[in-house]
Amino acid sequence: MLEKWQAVCHINKLTNSFASNYNVSMKIDNTLKLISSLREEINKSLVSEMNKVGIEGLVPSHGDILSKLFQNGEMPKSQIAESIKKRQVDSYNSY
Repeated sequence: MLEKWQAVCHINKLTNSFASNYNVSMKIDNTLKLISSLREEINKSLVSEMNKVGIEGLVPSHGDILSKLFQNGEMPKSQIAESIKKRQVDSYNSY
């Protein structure tokens, strides 16, 4: 009888472990989905607000380019692209 009880307990531990890992994975998936949706809504709102004040044709992703130009003045496109690419790679490596 004790052996059967131990087997049932072992199966329960495995099942709970699987369910726990599954729940963590689901929480991460849901969090990533929420972050993505939030980013999309914020970008839409920013574009709408910029359009209201007469700034048309710009999107939030242009921010990196504008930032580089404000910091350095006139720059060739290749230099802007390289400086943005380098910063993005560095920021990903910091995680």
